[in-house]
Amino acid sequence: MKMLMILLSSLLLGTSAGIAQAQMDHSHMPLEVPEDVQVPALDLRLRSDVMSGYNLHLETRHFVLEPPPAQMNMRQMMSASRDPRSGVLSGHAHLYVNGRKVQRLYAADVHLPASLFKTGVNQITVTLNNHGHMDLVHQGRQILASLFVDPAATPAIVHRFAAQSPSD
Repeated sequence: MKMLMILLSSLLLGTSAGIAQAQMDHSHMPLEVPEDVQVPALDLRLRSDVMSGYNLHLETRHFVLEPPPAQMNMRQMMSASRDPRSGVLSGHAHLYVNGRKVQRLYAADVHLPASLFKTGVNQITVTLNNHGHMDLVHQGRQILASLFVDPAATPAIVHRFAAQSPSD
């Protein structure tokens, strides 16, 4: 009987922890850009690295890439944060290669090692996110940019897409 109680208690605690964690995971939920700020824009530039892989540069407009301030509370993290100096939105980017999240980006430049790429066409996608990891959207469309890259082709970029381009 004692063993059954221990088993039931651990099952209940494990389920409760899983539910609490799921309730706290706001990543990839959409967050509409507020109407009173300029809509962020994103485009990508890619150059071959001298040693291996590529160097990716994010061109942003009306968006500041930065880590969240240390004193930020959960309510602030779940909203659209503004850079106090410029008044534009701030947050970070998520980098995906072939649909797999590689990392967060807090700055405009990142090295992509050759080991991230397979033979043939690969997709590099970057999304703009608030400090709570929610996807920024404008009129229901996610603010992102993608490059389709074939390392064996010249030029390597075979197609590009930006939902909100800095040149718009």
